[in-house]
Parts: sequence; C-alpha cells; structure tokens
Amino acid sequence: SGTLASAAQRDGYAFTLGAATRVAFDALTNNGSLRWTLTGPRGTEVSSRTFTTSDSYDGYGVLELPAGDYVLTVHGAASAYSFRLSDLATATAFTPGTPVSGTLDPANGSAYYRFDATAGDRFYFQINERTGGDPFWRLLDPDGRVVFPASHMAAGGGYDIDVRTLAQTGTYTLLVEGRDYVGGTSSHTFNVQPVSDDTTA
Repeated sequence: SGTLASAAQRDGYAFTLGAATRVAFDALTNNGSLRWTLTGPRGTEVSSRTFTTSDSYDGYGVLELPAGDYVLTVHGAASAYSFRLSDLATATAFTPGTPVSGTLDPANGSAYYRFDATAGDRFYFQINERTGGDPFWRLLDPDGRVVFPASHMAAGGGYDIDVRTLAQTGTYTLLVEGRDYVGGTSSHTFNVQPVSDDTTA
C-alpha cells in the first residue's frame, strides 16, 4: 500500500526471484487512472497496465517470470493504492471431492488454491455457496495455460463449470478473484468433484 502525492510521482518496489516463478497481480484499488509497470531481466514484462484491467473478470494478472531482479512501479494518478503480488506455488492445497471454503477480505482481493490431477481425470466444478462481493474463478493447468476462463462465481442458476477432462498430470491452480469495485468481505464454498462413468445393464 502507498500514496502517490501527484500524477508525476512514481513508487517503485524491488524484489528478487531465485528461480522461475508464476505470480499473480491482485489490484486492490478501484481507480482506472492508477497504472503499474513491471521490469526485469528480460526487460518490460508489463507496461503501464491499469489497476482496473489487471485481474478477475476485467483482466489477467498471471505472469511467468524467470529468476532475477525486478522493479514494480506504480504511477499515473494522485491517489492512495494497494496491491498484492503472490507466488502461486504457495496456493492453498486441497483434495478434489472435499468442499473448500474461503473468504476474500477485502472482497476485491483474491484467493488461490491448487490440487493435483492425472492426465485424463475428469472434474465437475461446483459452486456450493457465495455471499457478498462479486468474485470470478478460473483454472490454470500445470504449465499456466487457462483451462477455463474467468467465470462468475454465483451459487445456483447454472454457474457451475461442467465436466472438464484434464490433459496433463501435475498441479492445477484455481484462482478466485474479486472485482475491484466491491467493498466489505466475500465468502465462498466450492467442490471440485471427480467424475467417473458407471456401466449398467
């Protein structure tokens, strides 16, 4: 968190990655004039992206970064701001078939989950309950590719994600991302249900 006293001010945050890392940017301020730029060993990774188009339904904030030194710069408007940059390897692990509950506090924040699967496994992604906020969820495969895009996380009304057959063996990451304009807190419960076919006479 910080404050830009004027549009000319630029706040830089430096960090070092010791190995290749998949990270997610979580914008926690609803201001379309605020922007962020990320530079590293390969040059500019993100150039002047607005906070309001960086995650959830409004954007995609996942980055595959090599080891090295980085600077994340916030700029663009006189404003208070807040963001979080998370290492997705630290996502909360869960076992498919067991309901998972979590809270976004604040509701415009994000929560990250992971589970292991084998190529050919099939799952139904069920939303059991959601209160407050306006979160969207998406699934990434072990290589960081999107399995299903940001989808509204509302309980009932056909918002579940129908059966998906996973193509790779490895760790999958499920992102639950709040919209930047909401306040308060938001809670959710979901179940990634294994699916198998039965044969009957």
